Amino acid sequence: MPNSLLSPVMNVSTTKSRKRYDHIDALRGIAAVMVMILHIYNAFMRQESIVVGSFGFPRDPFAYFDIGRMGITIFFLISGFVIGRSIKSYQKHPVKTFVIRRLFRLYPLFWFSMIMAIFCVWLPIHRDFGISTILANATMLPAFFEEPFFIGLYWSVETELIFYMLVTALFVITGLRSIRTNIVMTIILFVVAAVFVAMPSVKPQLAHWVATPYHLSLMLLGMTWREYYEGDGAEHQWTFRIHLLMIVAVPFAFIAYYLIVGVDLNLSDSIAYLLGLVIFGLGLYFWRKPGTIFTYLGKISYSIYLLHPVVFQVFLRAYRSEAIVLSHHVIVYLIICSAATFLLAHLSYSFIERPFIQMGRRLSS
Repeated sequence: MPNSLLSPVMNVSTTKSRKRYDHIDALRGIAAVMVMILHIYNAFMRQESIVVGSFGFPRDPFAYFDIGRMGITIFFLISGFVIGRSIKSYQKHPVKTFVIRRLFRLYPLFWFSMIMAIFCVWLPIHRDFGISTILANATMLPAFFEEPFFIGLYWSVETELIFYMLVTALFVITGLRSIRTNIVMTIILFVVAAVFVAMPSVKPQLAHWVATPYHLSLMLLGMTWREYYEGDGAEHQWTFRIHLLMIVAVPFAFIAYYLIVGVDLNLSDSIAYLLGLVIFGLGLYFWRKPGTIFTYLGKISYSIYLLHPVVFQVFLRAYRSEAIVLSHHVIVYLIICSAATFLLAHLSYSFIERPFIQMGRRLSS
C-alpha cells in the first residue's frame, strides 16, 4: 500500500479531537442500502407472478454476490473503526458515558422497530407471541432467552451489542492502549470458531452464533484499521497487515476449498466478506468527499436498516392479497419500497433517533 495512504485523512466533519469522518458516515449509508436492496429483491423475487431477470440481468444476481453480506461486513468494520476510539475519547467516567450514549443511541429506535414489526408484520399474519418474546427482544438479545427475533436481521444488532460489551471489558482491563490486543482477541475467537467446527456437540444451533466469532473479529480489525489509518508508527503498520491477513485468510480458505475439492461450504459468504473488505478500504482511502446526500444516508442508516423489513413486508402482503398491484416487475417494488423506507427513516431519525441521541449526550455530560 503506498505511503501516501498512511497519512491521516483531512476531511473531518467535526472537531479534530472527535475525528468524525464524512466518508465513514457515507459508507454506513451505502451498507444499509445494500442490505435493504437484497432483502426487498429476494422477498418479491420469490413471488410466482413477479417478473425478474429481464433487461439482461440474471434471475438471482445476488446468488454469489451477496450485497447484503457485503453491507454487513462494512457495518461491522465501521463499528470497530468508530467504537474503540469512541470509548477512549471520553475524559471523565468513560465507561459510564459510553454506556449511556450507546443506550440512547441504540434502544429507542430499536424498540420503535419492534412495535412496528408487531403491529405491521406479526399481528396481521396472526403469529403467536407472548410477553416473554417482547421482553426478550427488548433486550436486543432474544436468542439468549430462546425467543425468536421479531425481525430476522436483529441477529446483527445482537452481535453489535456483544461487541460493545467486549470493547468495554477490554477498555477496563487494558485501556485499549495496544492494538496488539486486537490480534490476541482475534486468535482467541478463531480458536472458538475452530472448536465449533471440530466439536459438533458444542456447536451452537443458531447459524449466526456460529459466525459470531468471525464477525467480532471483523470489528476488532476495524479498531486496528483506525489506529493504522491515523497513525504512522511501524507497530501500527505491521500489526494492521498481520491482522488483515488473518481476517482475509478465512474466506480465502473457503474459496480455495471450493476450487480444489469442489465442495461449496461457504462460497457466497466468503466472496461477500472479501468484497465488503475491499469496498470499505476503497471508500476509506479514495472517497474523502462523498457529498451531502450520501452523508445524510449515513445519518439515517440505522433507521433504514431496522425499518426496511417492516416496509417491504407491508407492501409484500398488499401485493399477495392483490390490494396493491402496480406492476409485476420486481424493480418497481424495489423502487417503491426503497422510497417508502427513506421517507420513514427520515421521520424516525428526526423524531426518535436525533432527540434521544441528544438526550443521551446531555445525561452523560
